[in-house]
Amino acid sequence: MKKTILILTTDASRTGAPILLLNIIEWLKDNSDYNFVFLMQKNGKELLEDYEKLGKVYFWKSIINLGFEKSTYGLFFIKGLKKFKILSDKFLARNFINKIQKQNNIVLTYCNTATNGYLLMCFGQSLNSKILTHIHEGEKSLQMYNKNNYVDFNFEVSTAFIAVSNSVKQVLISKYGVTKDIKVIPGAVRSNLKPNLDYDLKKSLNINSDKKILLCCGWLDWHKGTDFFMQLAFKISKIRNDIVLIWVGGHENDSVSVQMRYDIQKMNLEHCIKLISNTPNVFDYMQIADIFLMLSRDESFSLVTVEAGLAKKPVLCFDKSGGPCEIVNQDSRFIVPYGDIDFLLNRIIWLIDNQPERKIMGEYLYERVINNYTIDKTAPQILSQIESLI
Repeated sequence: MKKTILILTTDASRTGAPILLLNIIEWLKDNSDYNFVFLMQKNGKELLEDYEKLGKVYFWKSIINLGFEKSTYGLFFIKGLKKFKILSDKFLARNFINKIQKQNNIVLTYCNTATNGYLLMCFGQSLNSKILTHIHEGEKSLQMYNKNNYVDFNFEVSTAFIAVSNSVKQVLISKYGVTKDIKVIPGAVRSNLKPNLDYDLKKSLNINSDKKILLCCGWLDWHKGTDFFMQLAFKISKIRNDIVLIWVGGHENDSVSVQMRYDIQKMNLEHCIKLISNTPNVFDYMQIADIFLMLSRDESFSLVTVEAGLAKKPVLCFDKSGGPCEIVNQDSRFIVPYGDIDFLLNRIIWLIDNQPERKIMGEYLYERVINNYTIDKTAPQILSQIESLI
């Protein structure tokens, strides 16, 4: 029977960690002889079909609700059984894992997040393989997910770790006292990413061809710097009429999106801001950007910063923000003081008016990406780490 890797992950949404995992497993599928079984915490479905091509996909809610998660009466029945302690998440989880292990030759559990502590606690000793945890979360996220000490438990039972950046490794050591093996393998993108050149994206967005574009990307949240984005847009609108800010990510019905649109209207910024809901063609937007802005307060890594580099775009990010600073090699040309919007504004205006410098920075970052942050560079390291544990 073929060796199988059980992968515990968050979901199949079109966000950083799920995209990275998908690219890694596609490479492993082509370059190793393992089978894969996926167990997802949530039912994010944007990339689900892609995952199903690589292996069987199960959902945690379906396991602990006996498949009744879409049935009101079924859920009521299951909750009643749990209330009277006839059933429990642990019993259902261990029954599931025993079944999966009988059907598959599972040789390793690959945790694609440090937030699987509750799942691992439910599996208990029924899970009979070593655990490799791939950590994509930064300090702030780890603190948030550790409210019930589930992150601590994940770290306790893990055999070894992959950290997506040196900053994540230092958090594991200094904040969580991790002494087990931690290998730093950065996030990466496919080097063959290609834009769709069959249409004029600027024109489709009703943006004049002579306008300069500042691009941000990510889910809409304070963590990602949506407040910085609004402050910056307001300041730019007062001094320039040739700059448009675009944010790609999130959904129109997200509370932060509703709040931002409200402020955009009240501040009369409709002419200089475009909010684009989550889309599969982010790399197309990279092509029309003049500068990519990474406004996050804290990033464990940052795949979109790498994609910007692959598109040969200059990036500006905050110091003390983790992964993005490592991607740009701590180069001061790319880094501005944390939260200093006036400094950021001045740097943007200087770059917008200095096309040769934008080109130099873009070429520099492209070389950084090609030499360090492609799947072909990093996936072999992950395969080596997997095989060292089996």
